[in-house]
Amino acid sequence: MQRAPKKRAPAVSSESKGAAFINLPDRPADAGLDDSNEDPQQIFYVMPSNWLAWQIFEQCADQWNVVFIPTAGGGFVPLYQSFNLQAVESTMRAWGISSKRSRRVFRDVKTIADGAKSILNG
Repeated sequence: MQRAPKKRAPAVSSESKGAAFINLPDRPADAGLDDSNEDPQQIFYVMPSNWLAWQIFEQCADQWNVVFIPTAGGGFVPLYQSFNLQAVESTMRAWGISSKRSRRVFRDVKTIADGAKSILNG
């Protein structure tokens, strides 16, 4: 009888000292864009000191405040305005992150969200 292989996060590998490389989709799935001719993955480097903030951000990745702006062609373009920080706080509480540590993680998640917003609205 064979054992089922352990489930691993296929997108994560740590190939250098303390580094985590993570594969992410090029664009959010809800953007409605056809990526069939593009490489669907990009590789990002996440420092170990930012790993917890990255995990919290990833858990809350669908918590953007988005408005849709009409275009001249009759379609709509998403404009990512802000990240729902209440969801970040709730997730940190659910994960049992101490209040002392949560201040740093919260600040780091805000920094990640600011960077992501500039890319998403690019």
